[in-house]
Amino acid sequence: SRVGAHQKHGASLVRERQMEFADAHQYWNHPTFLGSDWDPKNYRVDRKALVNEAGGAWGTLGDLATWRIVGKPYSVSEYNHPAPNDFQVEMMPLYATYAAYQDWDAIYTFAWDATGTGVKNDQYENYFDMARNPSKSAFFPIAALVFRAGLVPPAPARAFLEAPVDLYEQMMNPGAAWATLGRAPQPLRERLGVRVGAEKLSFAASDGTDSVFQVREGTGGKIVQVDAPAAQAAVGFVGGQTVSSGELTATFERFGQDFAALMAASRDRKPLASSGRVLIALGARFENQGMGWNPERTSVSDNWGKGPVMAEFVPARIALKTDGPRQVYALDPTGARKT
Repeated sequence: SRVGAHQKHGASLVRERQMEFADAHQYWNHPTFLGSDWDPKNYRVDRKALVNEAGGAWGTLGDLATWRIVGKPYSVSEYNHPAPNDFQVEMMPLYATYAAYQDWDAIYTFAWDATGTGVKNDQYENYFDMARNPSKSAFFPIAALVFRAGLVPPAPARAFLEAPVDLYEQMMNPGAAWATLGRAPQPLRERLGVRVGAEKLSFAASDGTDSVFQVREGTGGKIVQVDAPAAQAAVGFVGGQTVSSGELTATFERFGQDFAALMAASRDRKPLASSGRVLIALGARFENQGMGWNPERTSVSDNWGKGPVMAEFVPARIALKTDGPRQVYALDPTGARKT
């Protein structure tokens, strides 16, 4: 049983509170089809980044948090930042760290398309494919480590919507309920959820202002930074900026769209400064060769280009404070050491 979060149907909150767990779906910046549904040539994927929504309701991620049913395990079984988009590299770092911070129980991505014999394994060919799109798949190992090992701790502060069973007859989603109460949820400051069964609409909040998330202005847009002892990140418009989260510092020159994602996580779960094994990932734009971009860079029609996928070079100096000497290796796609 699934909460169609993108459908904004509040009846799901009543339905799933009787079940073993609750589930939701959401897509940031889903393709808009300008003619018939799913026309592969006539669509638009808006050229926008989720980091620029940080500090407020925080788009799809903030929305997903408001649908969590308090006291139930919570999964998100579909999520994506669809291609083509200059900023899709933000997806996995934000998704994994935020899901851990909100204390969700399982996260999925949609979709892992076919690979292997008879398939073009070196290029992505649609909005949702994760398997052949390195802007997402390159961050899978470190994102899985951060989420599954709990390297970003849950938010200590909580804010729960107390809702009557017939909430869905009054308004279509928890966001509207929060607005009615005049108290906006703060997804980067507190764990969010909804408890169904109260006599009247209200909210319950606990104190606490500390957060592992910080939002700052970058070069033409925002930067979201994550600072936990064993996992740190900087995502957004970092070109021409120096960003520092705990032991991780990076100085970026200006480049391309000035947009990149950087993550560092401890494989042995120790703080980064004392860890014996740290995984670091850095990426910006990943594109097929010869993609048929329109002038607004909101569509490639059905011309997805050809492989192999090309990675944009990110000019940066990265420093990691440690309690002693360390060796640094480049890893191949299987995770094995190279140079």
